[in-house]
Amino acid sequence: MKAAVSSLPRGLPGYLALLRRNRNYRLLWTGQVISQSGDWFYTVALLGLITQLTGSALSGSLAIVIQTLPSAIMGLLISGFVADRFDRQKVMIAADLARAAVALCFLLVRTADWVWLAYAATAALSIGLSFFTPASSASIPNLVSADELTVAGALDVATFATTLFVGSILGGVVSQLFGRDTAFLVNSASFVLSAVFISRVRGNFSSRQGEPLPPGSLLRGLTEGLRFVRHDARIRLFVLVKPAWCLALGGIGLYSAYAFQVYGAGDMGI
Repeated sequence: MKAAVSSLPRGLPGYLALLRRNRNYRLLWTGQVISQSGDWFYTVALLGLITQLTGSALSGSLAIVIQTLPSAIMGLLISGFVADRFDRQKVMIAADLARAAVALCFLLVRTADWVWLAYAATAALSIGLSFFTPASSASIPNLVSADELTVAGALDVATFATTLFVGSILGGVVSQLFGRDTAFLVNSASFVLSAVFISRVRGNFSSRQGEPLPPGSLLRGLTEGLRFVRHDARIRLFVLVKPAWCLALGGIGLYSAYAFQVYGAGDMGI
């Protein structure tokens, strides 16, 4: 079967046309932008807080590991399964609201003795992200037409890179000028706002909810994705790209050490 050819122009004009004409996708995308921006918005304040309290570059790198590892593990084991079996809109809203509550825990971290709470909250946010992301991505084909799918997929990937860049910059500026507590509060509010936009989508979030589990128990259902990757070489190659890239993420933890200990630039330096 030949893939549908997009009637939309390529690049930015295509993105703008898609967002103008498809209300449901526009709402989903807006919620995604706000939610993903919040993910990187708080990271700068978190690295600054942990580095300042512990004085250790290792502590900052550990925070980045905790920010990524739980999401990766949950993605392999269960979050994709949940996105495939339950109402994806409800999954995204629940993930956002749970993260909004967890994000407030950073306000309690005032001394080095409470850094464990920052790590625990970071792990919880990572797990929430692992449920939000596959549910969001899996919803796109149900909310756009066949000729819009290529542009929507490209915009989905471009959005991640853009929110990483913009979210980090805004997080550093707000943390430096208005304090880390403000950054953590804004982060929490961003998840609530994301949930509001996603709740307004009236499109089809169909999944395989209600479909019986495959023969062989719940474990077989949870490992469907692994079996699919193992038997499709093309998908396997794509899947391996991101873990390889993520190996470099630990280096982000060193940004806080350089910002504080080498350049004296504070959170904005991160």
